[in-house]
Amino acid sequence: MVILVSALLVGAVALVTAIDSSSRPTKDIEVVKVWSDDVDAPAGMVYYLLDINATNTGTNVWSFEPSLFTLTSNSSIGYQWVPNYNETPLLTGSNLGAGGRVDGEVVFELPRNQSPSTLSYSDPAGVRLELDSIPPVTGVASRFDPVLHYTFNGSDSWGVALDTWGQIDNFSTPGYVFFTGQKILASFSFTYLKRPSDPNTIVVESVTNDNGFPEFEVLAQPTALGSVATGADYPLPVSMVGHGASVAVILILTVPPGPQHGPLSFTIQWGT
Repeated sequence: MVILVSALLVGAVALVTAIDSSSRPTKDIEVVKVWSDDVDAPAGMVYYLLDINATNTGTNVWSFEPSLFTLTSNSSIGYQWVPNYNETPLLTGSNLGAGGRVDGEVVFELPRNQSPSTLSYSDPAGVRLELDSIPPVTGVASRFDPVLHYTFNGSDSWGVALDTWGQIDNFSTPGYVFFTGQKILASFSFTYLKRPSDPNTIVVESVTNDNGFPEFEVLAQPTALGSVATGADYPLPVSMVGHGASVAVILILTVPPGPQHGPLSFTIQWGT
């Protein structure tokens, strides 16, 4: 069978199709998005993450293997995939039957002074794909300290009787690398260790991000000690009544264009 290649670029989505001599499509490779990560790459290098889907539109099983991709830079140098990138799950090999499809990320490491130009795929079964127009980078990586930094505005006389912890989580990928537009889950837990001289009721009035990141949503809920509230919208302010009262506050932030660096800082406003 003779394998020919046809390439089509539609908007920001690049599609490359392998066709046989009877002009029936048999393989599709689509590059949906491209991200860059220079906060985790070695000095002088950049990781490029290509969000790819591969579809078998033929009848024979396609033994798809992402390690067979080659990314050629604008300096006409070819680069193989990076199999040990740990900041997001990577696309793995699959046997795709008729209509089968897989989606995921493939990562390449390029010098800073080069950029992606051509993506090609070649396997022992004779599948030859080449895409000479790749979508531009739409997201840049940022890395944050997993421990939240915070300050209190309120009465020091009872503010010191609060057991507080905070952490961040990623909605989209494991770890603490976030790409432009992804959501940061910033979780706080407060427990009121009331002393005899403290007021019986204190109020969490607001929790705001000092970095200026857009707030997507704020959740708050009285909880059992040690648990974290999710799944329901409880707007601030929220009261804490008596010794041992516990409240979880969750802020969902949107990562602005990056790269962003350093800790995430918050101001917690209390009242009585």
